[in-house]
Amino acid sequence: MEVLKEKVEEEEAAEREEAAERGEKTMRPPEVRKEEPFMTQETLRDLEKKVSEIEVAAPRRPSDIAEDAIDISKLPLSYQSNTLKEEQLLQVADNFSRQYSHLCPDRVPLFLYPLNECEVPKFVSTTIRPTLMPYPELYNWDSCAQFVADFLSVVPLSDPLKPPSHLFSSTTVLKYQKGNCFDFSTLLCSMLIGSGYDAYCINGYGSRDLCHMDLTREVCPLTIQPRKAVQEKEMAPSKKYSIKPPRDLSSRFEQEQELKKQEEIKAEEKRQLQEEEAHLKEMENAKADPLYGLRVHSWVLVLSGKREVPESFFIDPFTAHSYSTQDDHFLGIESLWNHKNYWVNMQDCWNCCKVPGRGRGGGGGNCSWRERGGVTCGEHRLPGHEDLSPHSPVLCP
Repeated sequence: MEVLKEKVEEEEAAEREEAAERGEKTMRPPEVRKEEPFMTQETLRDLEKKVSEIEVAAPRRPSDIAEDAIDISKLPLSYQSNTLKEEQLLQVADNFSRQYSHLCPDRVPLFLYPLNECEVPKFVSTTIRPTLMPYPELYNWDSCAQFVADFLSVVPLSDPLKPPSHLFSSTTVLKYQKGNCFDFSTLLCSMLIGSGYDAYCINGYGSRDLCHMDLTREVCPLTIQPRKAVQEKEMAPSKKYSIKPPRDLSSRFEQEQELKKQEEIKAEEKRQLQEEEAHLKEMENAKADPLYGLRVHSWVLVLSGKREVPESFFIDPFTAHSYSTQDDHFLGIESLWNHKNYWVNMQDCWNCCKVPGRGRGGGGGNCSWRERGGVTCGEHRLPGHEDLSPHSPVLCP
C-alpha cells in the first residue's frame, strides 16, 4: 500500500509541474522574430554577374545525313546496284536530258537521276515506293501529311538555288528522321499513292516563307475558334395554368461590374489585333527577297478524281498545309513525277514569276495550272503511260 501511495504522489507532482510550465508559456509574450531580407543587393549583383557570364549557344540546324553514318551492308542489294532494266532506264533518261539541254539551252538541268545513299544513280520515279500504312489514321491525306511533318526534322538545302545531288530512300529518311524538301515529298508521295491518291512530286520554285517554313504571316491555328452551331429553341406549348418564373434576385451592381470586365477584355483583344496588323504591315513593307523566283523547293500535287478529291491542290510537306494551285507561294515548276512517269514543263516561263526577268524557267503558279483542256505542254518521259491532259489542271495555258 505504501508503494502505491508513493507512485500516486509522484504522478500528481509531475502533473502539477506540467501545468505550471504550461501557465508560464501562456503568460510569456510571443517572441518577435526579425525578418531578414531574402536577397540583399550584394547577392543580387553577384547573381546578375554569374548569369551574364553564362554562354548560351544557338541551337544548331539539323545537318544532312552523314554518308559515313549509313551502314551500307545492312541495306538491300537493290540499293547498292542497278538491274538491267534500271540501267536501260538511266540510258533513256540520259539521252532525254542531253536532247532537252540541246533544245532548251536556257533551262536548268533536269532533276532526273540523283545519287542515293549508296552513291548509285537512281531514276527519281523508282525512289517513290507506293506504301499503304497498316494504320487507319494514316489513310487520309491530311493525317499522312501531318505525320511526315511531325516525324521528320527539316534540313535546308545546301544550295538554295539547286536541287540536291543525293535523294535518299524513304527507308533511310525514316530511320534518321530528317531530310530536305525532296526527301519529305518523296515519302509523302509514296504514302499518298499507296492510300489511293493521284499524287506527284514537284521540282519547282517557292517563296522565301515557303522554303524557310516561315509561318509568321500565317494565322495561328490556336486562335481560330470553331463556329458553334446555333440551335433554335423550341417554343414550349402554352399551358392554361403556367407557373410564374422566379424573381430575378441578381445584383445590378455585379451585372455592371461584369459588363465592365467584358468591355475591358474586348478592348484588350482589339488592341492586340491592331498590334498584329501593324506587325504584318511592317513585314509586308520589309525588303524584297533578292532570290525571288530562284529558290528551289519540292512539294506534292494531288490531282482530282481519285479518292473523291473534288479539286486539285498542293501540299507543303514541311507544314502539312494544303494550298490552292493558284497560290502565290508557288512561283514555278520545272518537272513533276510519280512512280510511273516523269513530266517536264515545256512552256516558255521566263515571265511566270511576279517580278519579270527573275524566273529561271520553271512554270509559274499563275500560268501553269489553269483549268483548260486540250493537249498538254508537259512532255512525259516514258512512253506508254498515261498523260496529264485528261486532268483539268494541265501544264500549259
